[in-house]
Order: sequence, then C-alpha cells, then structure tokens
Amino acid sequence: MTSIYSIDEKKLTDITNTDSDQIITIDMSSPNIAKPMSMEHLRSTLIGNTLSNVLTKQGYKTVKINHIGDWGYHLGKILLAIDRWGDRKQIESDPQPLQALDELYREYFRRLQFNPYLEEESAQLFSRLTYGDETITEQWQWLVRLSLEHFSQIYETLGITFDSIRGESCYQPFVKKTLERMRQAKESRMQDGVLLLTIAGEDIRVLDQLELSTYLTRDLAAAVHRYETYQFDRALYVVAQEQTEHFQQLTTILGTLDYSWATDIVHVPFSSLTTPQPTVPQLLKEAKNMDPSLLDTFRETTDSREMIRSKLAVGTIIYTMLSHQNGESFQLENAVQPSMKPGHLGYILNLINEVSRVERTGDENEQAPEALTQCIDRYPAMIQTVQDTYDPSHLTHYLNELSQLTSKYFYNKAEHDKINMTVIHKSTQVLTDGLALMGIKTING
Repeated sequence: MTSIYSIDEKKLTDITNTDSDQIITIDMSSPNIAKPMSMEHLRSTLIGNTLSNVLTKQGYKTVKINHIGDWGYHLGKILLAIDRWGDRKQIESDPQPLQALDELYREYFRRLQFNPYLEEESAQLFSRLTYGDETITEQWQWLVRLSLEHFSQIYETLGITFDSIRGESCYQPFVKKTLERMRQAKESRMQDGVLLLTIAGEDIRVLDQLELSTYLTRDLAAAVHRYETYQFDRALYVVAQEQTEHFQQLTTILGTLDYSWATDIVHVPFSSLTTPQPTVPQLLKEAKNMDPSLLDTFRETTDSREMIRSKLAVGTIIYTMLSHQNGESFQLENAVQPSMKPGHLGYILNLINEVSRVERTGDENEQAPEALTQCIDRYPAMIQTVQDTYDPSHLTHYLNELSQLTSKYFYNKAEHDKINMTVIHKSTQVLTDGLALMGIKTING
C-alpha cells in the first residue's frame, strides 16, 4: 500500500549538515483524500510553511510532513457510493473530480436515512480494504492517486513543497507494535472486544470490535515512527483547534507508555473559518479574477502580465490568510480580491517595485527618519516573536507598519530629494525577506 506514495522522505542524514543540532518536524496541510482541500487544510499549509521558513532562518533543521488522511471508516462509505451511484470515468473527466467524489459522499448520507443497512455494508468494505482485498485495494489506490494529483496542483500553484508525504495507511505496519505496548500498560483493559486505555479517569478506545485501528492509534504509531526516523527535538502539529482534545490524549498516552519525548510534541491550533467556505480551487479562481487595471500599476517589470496576475492572486490569498491571528475565526468574503490600499499585499508589492527603480543615494551614516530605522531594526525581534508564538500574523502586521512608514517618506515630494535612499532600499529588502518567509514572490523590477 505504501508504494503509492512515491515522494522520498527527507532522511535524518539530509538534515544534519547545518550549524544547529535542533530538529523540528512540522505536521502541516494533511488533507483528506476524495474531498476538495478545505480552508482548514489551506490555513494549516500556509501557517506550517511560514513557521518552517522562520525556524530555518533561525538556524533550526526543519522537516515538513504532509500526513494525508487516506484511512478510516469513512473510506468504506466513499467506496460504496462510487460503486452504487458513481462512474469512475465520469469522475476522472470532471474538471473538479474531488468535488464530484464529495457529492457522492453526501449522496451516501442522503440514502442512509432510508436504508440504515448501508452503514454495515460500508463497514464491511473498509474491513475488506484493511485485510488486503485486491479489488477494494485497487479502488482505494485509484482514490489516493486521483487526490494526490489534484493536491499537487494546488501545492505547485502556492509554491509549497514537503520533505515527507505519507498517508495514515503507511503507519498500519507500525500499529501492531504500538498496540502491544499499550496492551502491556497497566492502564489498559479489554471490554466487549474493545481495547481501552484509562487515562485520567477517562476510557479511550484504541482498538474496536473488528480489531481495526482508530484514528488515535494510527496517530500514536505515526508519532513513534516520526521520532524513530528524525529524533526530533520538537514536533509541531499545525492542526485546527477542534483537535485539541485529540492531541491532549495523544501526548498523555505517549507519556503513559514511557516515551520521554512526549513532552516535545506541540499542538499549534488555529480557528476554523466561518461558513460558508469556498474550496481552495474556487478561492484561487476568485483571486485571479481581478480588475485588469491593477496589473498596469506595476511598471517597468520583466514579469509578464499573466505572471503578475498569478503572483498577486496567490500572494493575496497567502497574505490575507496569515494576517489573522491563529486563534481568530474569520470569513473571507471578498478579502482575497487584490488591492493596492495600505494593509494589503498589493500595496507592499507596488512599493517594492517603485523603490527598485530609484537609484540608491546617500551615505548610510546620514540622518535617516528615526521611526523608519527603528522599525527596520525591530525585524529580528519580530521574527523571534513568530518563533515563540507560532503565529505568522505578527509578521504581516509588522510588514504593514514598515511598508506604510517607508511609503510615507518615499512618496513625500517635499522630502524626496533629501531622503536617504539607502535606508529606503534597506526597508524594501526587509519587506522582501518577510514576504519570502510566507512564500510570497515579489514583482520583478
């Protein structure tokens, strides 16, 4: 089963050639197969990518891990829906095949209201998959390949890469070892065919009546495998705050099983967006549907109009999503439409483009605007804040402040001739670096 994930994992030897001896793994993105990538998975992707870039800048070795949701009882439901009411060829030819699969999943629940036996049938399908039924396994592999293909298109558009891409299914071989360790724990017991762990007075199910692993059990096995592979000093999980209890159970159980590194696991929670939510492909399409006059703002650039459109659209999505604090819930509405107003990415990109065409003048020892130089000097401390809080919104707020201070002096015609352009250029260098940490590309001058 694991051969379907063809992307090589970053090995421990690949991350030991930097000055730091601190290894940080970052679990990020992690979409579910047979479903369009959601806003939660997009937000996890962008937060995780920024944290990786910031931590790398600070000298840490980072490993970006995409833990694909490709296992669980829900897959029996999807496979049943495809068999009963779907057509693989039609799904493959659909411009949005994951949307088509999600609609079949919804159809399953509509039919379930009138035919409760569908629940038993779908459970049997997943059981057959677990035990390696060739026909069901081939259908599941088709789902995985189709999903990964469309996820990769989104990642390529966003400029996101990973060091490891593995599905939950990849950890099935490690589940047995984890279960054996749990069975030996004094906190475990069997009840009605279910393996339970009693943690802080609460019974936690880790194996069901069909002897199939649970989501929590697979995450435990994945965490153990992750430590054995990377010997991490910290393991970040950038996952929505609805999973807070899950990660509390994860770390508590690992500690109960005497894994000393359990305390090095850090859940980086974030709020879900308010409804209604577009899918990621819908969001990208909406952002690119911008006022053409915005493209004319960028003068004397080597980028084509289509390249400017792409950079502005993708960058606006990233900047908008990261402008909100991790714990803040928000609705996108028309917020992904590019704008040249202060506080928006277009404003910063235009400023960088304008400054790049002006010659550097002035001695660095000359008098420079104090507010601007102080703001520039705060950049390292701000990066440290992002590292300490795991919240990239500190970076966007800082870039908004710096860009508006820079613009104030750069566009002040009365002061323009007396401005120390060396400081202005230094400011745009900081702006460019800050945007790069978020994965945002500037418009080439």
